[in-house]
Amino acid sequence: MIQVNLIPDIKRQYLQSRRLRNLTTSISILAGLGAVALVVIAGIILLLQVGREALADNAIKSEYEKLAAVEDLGELVTIQNQLTLLPAQHKNRSVDSRLFTVMEAINPAPPNDVSFTSVKLDPEAGLIVFEGLAKAGYPAVEAFKKTILNTKFEYAEFDDLSQMVEVPLAEVVEEGETSYGETSSGDRVLRFSLTMQYAPSLFSNQAQQAKIVTPTKKIDVTDSKIRVPDSLFSSPADEAEE
Repeated sequence: MIQVNLIPDIKRQYLQSRRLRNLTTSISILAGLGAVALVVIAGIILLLQVGREALADNAIKSEYEKLAAVEDLGELVTIQNQLTLLPAQHKNRSVDSRLFTVMEAINPAPPNDVSFTSVKLDPEAGLIVFEGLAKAGYPAVEAFKKTILNTKFEYAEFDDLSQMVEVPLAEVVEEGETSYGETSSGDRVLRFSLTMQYAPSLFSNQAQQAKIVTPTKKIDVTDSKIRVPDSLFSSPADEAEE
């Protein structure tokens, strides 16, 4: 069988060019329609976003007007903020009342007991300065110093009450000036000054179930058991005549 090509080469090229043009045009139209669709979608998203922002602004404005109408709102907000800080403040507060139990615990037994005319607590420096009178003279002051150095502070951590910790009550104890004086009742006494650098945990509220442990006794320092004997304090003595 013989097949004869009746389409000249030039016409075949023309038909191929037209098909390619039509294909290119179709692709261009589809691409244009896709771009228009993207623009439309972007416009819709933008309108929705603008609408949401407008609704949010109106809601904020409405709620603000409600809050502004509340009387003393500023004070209420301040109180609420302070209430949220209370737990942390309670945990980190200083329990200065323990000082009275410390004074009772470290006072030697008679006849070497002392009475205090002044006690100064310096939390920033971590120091306690004792000024007082000793009827037994220098041996009483020496006994007072040794009692401090041999006393321990026992406690449990705020976050772990199951384990007790024991540390020295004082890291350093230094004697100050001493001189003889005379009380209002005519007793001859030794006036003394003594400074101790206390353990950092001594007045911390994070130290729970706290106890002062001396060579002869153990004293609970919880707030409910703190007591201040009147015998710990005395009026200053006058300079004694030589």
